Amino acid sequence: MNQNNSWSAGMGRWVGVQVNIHVMFFLFVAFIFSVQWQHAGVSSGHLTGTALVTALILLLSVIGHEIGHVFALANLGGSVEEIVLTPWGGNSKFQLPDNPWAQLIVTLAGPFVNLAAFLFISALLVQSNMGSLSDFVNPLQPHSFDASTAAVSGFKIAAWINFHLLVINLIPCFPFDGTQIVRSSLDLFQLNVSKIRSECAIMVLGNGIAIGIFGAALFLLDFKRSPIEPMWFYVMATGITLYFASRYSFEVEVNKAVEASAKQNWEFSQLASDAALYDATENFHSDLNDPTSEDLISQSQWMTEKQEARRRAIREREYQEDRLADEILKKIHHEGTGLSGLSDNERAILNRVSDRLRRRRSSEHEIYGDI
Repeated sequence: MNQNNSWSAGMGRWVGVQVNIHVMFFLFVAFIFSVQWQHAGVSSGHLTGTALVTALILLLSVIGHEIGHVFALANLGGSVEEIVLTPWGGNSKFQLPDNPWAQLIVTLAGPFVNLAAFLFISALLVQSNMGSLSDFVNPLQPHSFDASTAAVSGFKIAAWINFHLLVINLIPCFPFDGTQIVRSSLDLFQLNVSKIRSECAIMVLGNGIAIGIFGAALFLLDFKRSPIEPMWFYVMATGITLYFASRYSFEVEVNKAVEASAKQNWEFSQLASDAALYDATENFHSDLNDPTSEDLISQSQWMTEKQEARRRAIREREYQEDRLADEILKKIHHEGTGLSGLSDNERAILNRVSDRLRRRRSSEHEIYGDI
């Protein structure tokens, strides 16, 4: 559920949402065909059957995974910009809700669909004595498609694929859903961890998983019972990919946080400077009402020409200041940390809005009195 839509082909708009399929999916399907060719031989009738059925079930399982995310988003206040299908789920563009609980539910919704499919299919097969649970959880023993028992073999492939989609997406390493699960959990438990530290922790987890995969590849050097040969090479390639992917994710997320912080600080500084300009303008008008200030009265014509434009600018800035104050109050409500959890700039915004409302009430009281 990560945001990266490059190198993808369009599949049209589904219910108003653009759906793309990533080039990695096509490469993975080609890998499935190459493994089947290596294992069964190009002349075998199992080549097109197993490879095609596996690719089709993988595509349907990935679509179901992303539908889980989209369904949760539609019911919890998020939005979907684009869906990008990959072999492990999606690199879709989602706008997550602000609430950490809602973020966690949305992130877990995709793996939950794979879990539900795995439990349902495996329960049917086990109750029908068509297989055991251990047959569907061994990552080194994918199932072949047999046309004579098409339904059973198709269900076995679907159970195996959905189980491993579930496990893979719970890994706390980019580009899997586990990274967002960690982020949402940190926000949920209000650990007050900075963005850089949380992303650093996620990177360390990803690096640790990659190193663990390196170790697993060494144990598989002499393993000859897998249809994928050489198994150690593909496991090692996976570890290397995850190692660099976790570092890439750290740099991207930290840069986004720095940009967002810079933008927020710029808005705060602009509002502060406009507030100072507003106070200076009010003081200037007070001086104009003093008949002894002849030099200031001579500038009244210039002020009249600029006054309307300045009022419009002040009203716009006040509107933005009110909007930021609403966001800060929502943050206090959701996080429950009170004013102690706010930055100096956020407290300054609340103080300026409060002072402005207090002045407005005081002016209304002078005009209308107690009604």
